[in-house]
Amino acid sequence: MKKIAVIGILALFAVFAIPTASAQGYYYLVPADSNATYGNCIEVGLWTHPAIYQASGAFNLTYDPTCAEISCANWTGNTTQWPGGITCSQPALGSFYITYAAAAGVEYPPEGDYHIGNLTICCDSTTYCKVDFGYFAYETYHSNVSDVWWVPLQNATFTCGAPTEESFSKDLYDGWNLVSLPLTPSDNSTSSVLASVLDNVSAV
Repeated sequence: MKKIAVIGILALFAVFAIPTASAQGYYYLVPADSNATYGNCIEVGLWTHPAIYQASGAFNLTYDPTCAEISCANWTGNTTQWPGGITCSQPALGSFYITYAAAAGVEYPPEGDYHIGNLTICCDSTTYCKVDFGYFAYETYHSNVSDVWWVPLQNATFTCGAPTEESFSKDLYDGWNLVSLPLTPSDNSTSSVLASVLDNVSAV
């Protein structure tokens, strides 16, 4: 009986020891869901929320370049928050890569929200499209002198343009209105009206 109790306690500790994504911190955009019309842009903030004492990190945002345009030329890093250095590069089409570091010997406390910089997202398509931002997991992390922690990007989207409205039309029979009743019924009795409606529905 005691062995069973001990095993149960150990299993409970094991459950609590399993790491979760939230326990590893995350990146996020502000606003998370942004939009612009063709030829226009919007500025979006990039933030980090570490679960460790953070000294540096990297972030690789991926997107559809036929819909959105993001350029290092329009990136503004927060060098006050990260005076150790901020770099921006685009190693591939549809990839936006940022590295950043605090001052030497500085580690920011966990569970804080720290601004990395602002990126500009432009609508680059004449037709409506939407980008669900992704990231390269092996290039997106928080780090300090002890280790590196791979962290996710919270859900974020960019909408370019507006969806087109689709309409549906159907011709009405002569002498009928939108509720399928005769405009000038010859017999106003309930049975006559209901019978005519049923006949019209059957005809459709």
